Amino acid sequence: MPDRTEPTARADSSDTGSRTPHGDAVGAALLDLDGTLLRTPALIIAEMADEAHQVTGSRPEPETAWELVGRPLEEIALTLAAGDQAQAQLIVTGYRRRYLARIVPAGERLLFPGVADGLDALRRHGWLIAVVTNKSARGAAEILHSSGLRARIDAVVGADDTPHPKPHPSPVLTALDRLGVPTTRATMIGDTVHDIIAGNAAGVRTVGVTYGVGKRCDLAAAGADVIVDDFSRVIATLAEHIHDPSLLEAATYDVRELGDRPA
Repeated sequence: MPDRTEPTARADSSDTGSRTPHGDAVGAALLDLDGTLLRTPALIIAEMADEAHQVTGSRPEPETAWELVGRPLEEIALTLAAGDQAQAQLIVTGYRRRYLARIVPAGERLLFPGVADGLDALRRHGWLIAVVTNKSARGAAEILHSSGLRARIDAVVGADDTPHPKPHPSPVLTALDRLGVPTTRATMIGDTVHDIIAGNAAGVRTVGVTYGVGKRCDLAAAGADVIVDDFSRVIATLAEHIHDPSLLEAATYDVRELGDRPA
């Protein structure tokens, strides 16, 4: 288990961790954002590919673009620009405009089924919740607000909040420091191998989800402790891990109704 004395960045002033005394928290759910809470990957790929084509004259192959999802924006842009720093910066600037104009406003419609109810169930049962993403902290906050999720989140850790992004363990450890929860009571949940590798390296339990970007075989190969196919199973898995019958009962919340809910 890694030493948690690694320096972390300043706390997010918008964190809302005063809801529950941290020492009394049942556990901590550390969640990736794109492809785990929100159905944004396809939109991100489309906008990044269009911007890269506009800047470089070359459109990335779909498979190449999918493999880049979950990495920091600057790293994606540099890859799409074939290492050209000036073009990469143009891609970053152009994508940011597209993101604010076309993706952020759609936030509420991009929630995966069961996410809002699932996070509410965790909060009612004494869990602390953090988003751990390779988006910038600002980019994450923008879509968390537009999707209606921000008030349900106790801490947000972005790629610019730590010395290294996922798959390095630093973002996971930073989230735990902000929540005041030990590794033994935390679970990292995400749809890419970066999430699983980061969680494992930090010494927390890991749950891979198959409804986002990552394939089941890749999540398994990365060492996910559990792999699930929908968000209600994420909540059930957390409940089963800590033997919380009341949360397990809540995890069956309206699974029958999810098909009737707006996406």
